[in-house]
Order: sequence, then C-alpha cells, then structure tokens
Amino acid sequence: MATPVTLFSPLDPITLATKLKDEMAKRKKQSGFMVHGGGTEKKMNLVYGRRKISFGVEPKLQATMREYDGGTLISGELHEAGSKKQFLAVWFGFVAIFFMASLALWEFDDAPLLFNIVFSGIPGLMLIIFGLMVFKTRNDKDVDRGTPQKILDFLAETVEAKSRNL
Repeated sequence: MATPVTLFSPLDPITLATKLKDEMAKRKKQSGFMVHGGGTEKKMNLVYGRRKISFGVEPKLQATMREYDGGTLISGELHEAGSKKQFLAVWFGFVAIFFMASLALWEFDDAPLLFNIVFSGIPGLMLIIFGLMVFKTRNDKDVDRGTPQKILDFLAETVEAKSRNL
C-alpha cells in the first residue's frame, strides 16, 4: 500500500543529492538494517533494509525532487513493508503447481526419460529446499524489519526534511 508524502528540505536539490550520495557511500561499508538507495537531484529511491539482501517487500520511498521556496520539495510515495510469508506462499504454490504438471507429463507424454527426470527434478528439488528452509528457521525469532517511518526519520536527520502540507 502506498501513501503519498510531501517533504520540504531547506537544502537546494543539488546540495541535498550530494549530501545523500555521501551518506550512501558511507553506508556501503556498514551491515545490518539501514536506509540505503540512490537517485539524482531530481529522483530519489530509498529502501529500509539490509544491503544486498532484498525480497522486494521492504519499506521504500520513491520520490521526485524539485526546487521550491529556496529549498527542495520532495514528493512521492511511501510504500509499506510487504509480507515475506505471503511472497513465500505464492512462490511455493507456483512451484508446486509446476511440479504437479511435470508429474502429469510422466503419464500423458512420450517425452524421453531424461527430460521427464530433469523437468520434474528441478521443481521437486526446489520444494525440498523450501521445506528444509522452513524446518531450519521454524524457531527463529522475528527480526524488526522496520517501518517507512525509519526512512522519514533518516531524511529528517540527514537533510532536515520535514512533512509539508501544500
């Protein structure tokens, strides 16, 4: 779900982009959950999560920036964090359907044996690996994956961006 957001920073767009770029360069050496992303003096894409580990369900801000009233107006959409469990359930369902269809080929198609083994083996192996992952992580504690507010707090701290009603 996306929430429209409008922020104002007293910094001009180029200074703001430079400051964010410098901050992102520092964060490349860090690990753990943090705000990271990129952009230009006209666009901004920020994500709250771990670098190099992404499921596409992290909180994010996609915005445009323009000069306004001696500073920068940041207008965009703040996306809530999605659910990894929903993603994995859809993924598992798709692979399971694909696996069942591949098993049907054993009965209804005259394909060579090696083709059927590979065609059924790959999704079957994916389902086994998924099951092992679920089994191994069943007792793990949930990690606080953050909220979109972490991105807004980061912008307030880094470039003095405050909420603005126009």
